Parts: sequence; structure tokens; C-alpha cells
Amino acid sequence: MAKIAFEDKISLVTNDLPINGKLTADNANEIKNSVNALYDTAVWTVELDSGLIRSFSSPASIKIMSIESSVVQTVSIKVNAVTYTLGDDISQWDVIEITGEYESTVNLLIESAS
Repeated sequence: MAKIAFEDKISLVTNDLPINGKLTADNANEIKNSVNALYDTAVWTVELDSGLIRSFSSPASIKIMSIESSVVQTVSIKVNAVTYTLGDDISQWDVIEITGEYESTVNLLIESAS
């Protein structure tokens, strides 16, 4: 399955069918937007082991929107050795460093960068 690429639909005529019996332009656009949103977000899971630091290069241009840890702790993110603010753009191949206080699993909610 892939992103839906058609342009937004516009209703050119009105139809007297009950609303539950027809597919409107608004319905088609809502379906397209919902399916495409699945391709624009992801969850990356990072395992922090005994070193408590994990570094990797970003495979695409992204934004990290939120962080969730398997244990209560402070998790910090640096991009190219600079403190990262959630929601800022990260370019492809930038080095992302995740640091935590404990061995744990950290989930990053990722969105495609504009």
C-alpha cells in the first residue's frame, strides 16, 4: 500500500440520496488524509543499554514530536552535538544522540519533516 496521490476532490453536483448512501468529495478527502497520515508518522524504539547513550544517523528528514520511556527518567536528545528541541527539523544524515539515566527502552514519535 502507498500514499494516496490524487488531488482533493470537489463536489460538482448535489445528489438527493441520503448521506449514508453516498460517498461525497469530503468523505474521499478524509479517507485520503487519514491513510496518508499513517505514512507521515512512526515510532522508533531505542534501547539504552549499559552505556545509556545511543547515537545513530537519521535515515531521512524528520521531526521528533515526543518521547516515551519505559522507566521514569530524564531523556535528552542532541542533534549534531547540539541540544534538540522537540518538533525541530532534523536533516537526513544528522547524528542523533539519545541519553538516559537508566537502562531502558525509549520510544520516539517521528514525523516527516516538511
